Amino acid sequence: MIENDLLGAIDGLSQIEKEESIPRNVKIKIKSAMDSLNNREGVLSLRISKSLQDLEDASDDPNLPDYIRSQIWSIVSLLESKE
Repeated sequence: MIENDLLGAIDGLSQIEKEESIPRNVKIKIKSAMDSLNNREGVLSLRISKSLQDLEDASDDPNLPDYIRSQIWSIVSLLESKE
């Protein structure tokens, strides 16, 4: 069940990363969050925590479109429920 949720989060992040309207520094944070979730080594809760930190940093960017910020918050909520 948790793996399916992680795959859903990774898929959502992948779609966000492909958006043209996202600043490059946010794309870097999104990519880092995906890498943390995709990494099969290490403790799951630590991987999720690292990903959450990257996503929270990304969502704080003032140049981020509101609809993308909402998508990121949705993924953050999903990950927080699995932490």
